[in-house]
Amino acid sequence: MLAARGVPWDVATSLPPAELMGYCVAAGELEGGRFNWSTLEWESPNA
Repeated sequence: MLAARGVPWDVATSLPPAELMGYCVAAGELEGGRFNWSTLEWESPNA
């Protein structure tokens, strides 16, 4: 996900899991998604 948005592959693959998730959530929310941190799931667009 991050590499597709311009983050170099070696940087994206070297991130710790928690940091990688945070960046992926941030990128997804910038694209209009909504992440529920209580359930750790993406919310349905119809919600």
